[in-house]
Amino acid sequence: MAIFKSVPQALHFAYTIQAYEIGAESAMTKALRRIMMDLGIWEEPGATNASVDFSGLDRIEVRAQCAMIRQMVDDHLPWAERCAIVARYEPAERVEENGKRRFLFSPVRYEAIRALSEYLAPSFGRYNRDTIDLIVARVSDRRVVEGSYREVAAKLGMAHTTFADVYKRVRGRVVELENQAMERLYEHLTPDVVSLDLSLSGSTVYVV
Repeated sequence: MAIFKSVPQALHFAYTIQAYEIGAESAMTKALRRIMMDLGIWEEPGATNASVDFSGLDRIEVRAQCAMIRQMVDDHLPWAERCAIVARYEPAERVEENGKRRFLFSPVRYEAIRALSEYLAPSFGRYNRDTIDLIVARVSDRRVVEGSYREVAAKLGMAHTTFADVYKRVRGRVVELENQAMERLYEHLTPDVVSLDLSLSGSTVYVV
């Protein structure tokens, strides 16, 4: 049985696990359970339809598999596709302010978002770079860039209908890069890592 059921699932897990330190076995087990619950893929012990299978792997081996997946992103993806994946999956940083939890982009993730914005900007020449930056950031993680179309558009001094239109087009380009990256990674992942029964080739594999 493969560890993961899809490339997006493998990527989400491989990047999210970086936020958890290597510790005692029980601590690692709790971390794995929390990640899977966040992903909506947690199954009770003994379930026969679990969508993640770590049987036979200890905590170090799980981390090694995840590191291998992240290395594939660096080694096998063109620059723009790599930026799209890092912008999407690199964990957000959580901070507490006035008793409320906020999410921020890590330096690595912010750099990927800026690079992706720079790559896309020439195709949207009538809009300034700050607009494209903000849209790419919002596409990457709405927890960090909050607000309705009207609220975000107001910050940029744009009509909300104009913002909605350019957002849709930028988002489409980002999703296209993500999908291309997924198919490219799928070619390099082995059956014991991602199930080959759920082929992602030739289809849209990740849409937000």
